[in-house]
Amino acid sequence: MVRERLAIDVFYVTDDGVVRGPPVDWAEHMTEVLFSTGDVRHPESVVNIDRVWDRIRAHAGEEFRTVTGLPFSYVVPGNYLRVLRNGREINRSLSRTNFAKAVEEMPAARPSDIKDRQGSAYTWAILTDPRIRGRDWE
Repeated sequence: MVRERLAIDVFYVTDDGVVRGPPVDWAEHMTEVLFSTGDVRHPESVVNIDRVWDRIRAHAGEEFRTVTGLPFSYVVPGNYLRVLRNGREINRSLSRTNFAKAVEEMPAARPSDIKDRQGSAYTWAILTDPRIRGRDWE
């Protein structure tokens, strides 16, 4: 990754009237300030939906649990998954796009935090499972 340096001459006056320059590398300092607030995601921390989707596909057929403890599994026949309960397919398909949008909202503390996503209970259960989230979000 190529980083461009922005040269900014920043000075401040202390309480005793002494003019001082920036105490640290200004660009690095501002990067730390911006990314430590939690309001801005560092470009290197953006989650790659392809990697997440690969993990979702790799764990198809395994047991997952909703926040209430309801066991389920899923199959991935394409760019969507179908939820299974007790080995039977329920009327619920969740698209890859649905997961991509939900990933943007991670970490979510509970399914209601992503209620605008289809099948939020299943989507949340899958995305917050350590097998799927990996180290992408806590």
